[in-house]
Amino acid sequence: MKKPIIFIIIILLVAASSVYFLQFNKQNKCILELDTDICPKSCKEGCDDIIYSGYFKNTITKQSEEKFDAIILKNKYPELKDADFREVKAIGGIYVFTDRLYFYEEGNFSHDAQKIVKEGYKRLLQNLAQRFNVTLGTKEAIDSIILLIG
Repeated sequence: MKKPIIFIIIILLVAASSVYFLQFNKQNKCILELDTDICPKSCKEGCDDIIYSGYFKNTITKQSEEKFDAIILKNKYPELKDADFREVKAIGGIYVFTDRLYFYEEGNFSHDAQKIVKEGYKRLLQNLAQRFNVTLGTKEAIDSIILLIG
């Protein structure tokens, strides 16, 4: 009677330690440098939700100081779709997608109005992650999204 109970306890301990080990490894892969908005639930080191939108922006713009709009990015990355830009913020407004992509301009006309801002890249990354069913929170996840649009 004691042997089956001890065996079950050992199996439970091994299972619990395996789960803990897997969670610990996920924490180490979380990226804490830039944003605190979207992160896998397993990342507990001072983050609620983390994505690496700064890394994403720098990679797709090749670290250029020039600002990009949806048209430039779609020309550069042929797998980007109009729907990927829904609710992406820009300097002078926001991109809206219904049956096609529109730009809703707020305020006075500006030549740079459609240039995407930091929050816009974050939203673009979220939209892409949703479309490709990628969980954000690691550099590898962002790199895989960039490969998919490239």
